Amino acid sequence: MVEITVPGKLFLMGEYGVVNGHTGAILLPTKRTLTVTMKESSIWQFESDLEGSFFATDYDTFYASAFTSLKKLLKSFQETLPWDRPYAFKVTSELDDTHHAFGLGSSGAFTVAMVQAAHTLLKKPLSPFELFQRSALIQNDLTSSYGDLAVSAYQQSLYYHRPKNLFDHFDQVTIKPLSLDLNYHVIHSNQKVKSEPLIEAFFFKIDTDEVKEYLTNTHALIEAFIENPSLEIIEKASEAYLKLGTFLDSGMISPPLKDLLNLILKSGGTGKISGAGGGDNVLAFYPHLDDLMRTKNGFAPYIIL
Repeated sequence: MVEITVPGKLFLMGEYGVVNGHTGAILLPTKRTLTVTMKESSIWQFESDLEGSFFATDYDTFYASAFTSLKKLLKSFQETLPWDRPYAFKVTSELDDTHHAFGLGSSGAFTVAMVQAAHTLLKKPLSPFELFQRSALIQNDLTSSYGDLAVSAYQQSLYYHRPKNLFDHFDQVTIKPLSLDLNYHVIHSNQKVKSEPLIEAFFFKIDTDEVKEYLTNTHALIEAFIENPSLEIIEKASEAYLKLGTFLDSGMISPPLKDLLNLILKSGGTGKISGAGGGDNVLAFYPHLDDLMRTKNGFAPYIIL
């Protein structure tokens, strides 16, 4: 049996621009994790605290019962890791609850953990980059930057940049682990939205001066942050993000997100929306650990993850 645990993702800078390689991105791993266990079994089994459970005595029946993401994984495994016996999979996730995902990259973490588990159990281990590459090929989502896969595969903060045509140019991907010492909360807004419409709104206006300015500023802020991580740079990145959201007028900055940003500012912190916006999460940064702990219970009714 093998047990693989991976983190989810948080975007600190570079959301939107990273999707097609216009900019890089800074990503952080979550403290919350997703765990996959895989073992030999007398029958095919899948158990998940979110997706439910099912089993079958033969592979074809098991495959037919699988949900879309699992089907993609099983198809890839069948092509690259031929099964010689049944296996049982179990997934436990802190990146979701019974109502919805928290916007922490649970689908990407699921893919990465399943790939790593299968390759480890069948004694074909992958390097972090190979794990990222294999997971991206399986996921194959044109609206994704695949940055979530990178941070789940490397399991640490990192700088990530991909070419526009990722699948033709994996040799041009840059993944640079970063050592960051940041004090922050991840605060969930109690709502979940689809990021695809927000990304579409961004690329619909990709040739405007306002979006070009955002991309230029984001690139410069990321370069500066890699050289000297600071709350001042995070604050500037937040200002650029808010300016973009106002211009796009696409629902990027919802009322709960605005409320959270105001709460963070009043408590002496620096707020930064993580990811495509619209719902999900805000990062609340504080200069010192004491400041962080002082605010631990100050964001009700929102959830600190």
